[in-house]
Amino acid sequence: MTIKFNGGKCEYISHHLADHDDWIAKDPTNTKVVRDDEIHFGGNWMETLVGIELEFHGAESQAFMVDGVVFEVLEDPDDGYRSHMAGVLAHSPKDYSFYEKPFATVRIEKIDNEEREGVSVERMHGYKLIDTKDSHVWLTFGTQWYDDYYPMFRFQYTPKQESPQGGER
Repeated sequence: MTIKFNGGKCEYISHHLADHDDWIAKDPTNTKVVRDDEIHFGGNWMETLVGIELEFHGAESQAFMVDGVVFEVLEDPDDGYRSHMAGVLAHSPKDYSFYEKPFATVRIEKIDNEEREGVSVERMHGYKLIDTKDSHVWLTFGTQWYDDYYPMFRFQYTPKQESPQGGER
């Protein structure tokens, strides 16, 4: 049973541990209680957006904003050697610093890759946000495996590069 999740701006503890003052007393401004149904709600909402064109406002601190809604991707740190994506929470943008106006239109796609090379297997399960104009991958997040034993949480934001002439490449 997971005890805590790492968010971008704070740590979340499962609601069944909220009675343990020592968890929250560690840092009451940086520790929040989260219910399983909140994580399921965010994940279900994310699933409904797969394949739909959305206005992208950017990414920060394991969170991104599309169409005015912030999705915070949670990491389950497991044992320190292994980690994985625990789920997604949906938030209002009030505590974040995203661009007010969208700067790209993206499509969310699921990632369910498995590449084999010899005896090694590399897998990735998660999502990516792809620019509808030029297929640039703005964001990739989920769980990645380089082998069967060590999963790794991944949240990778990749802004577009500007050319020396000032335009995008």
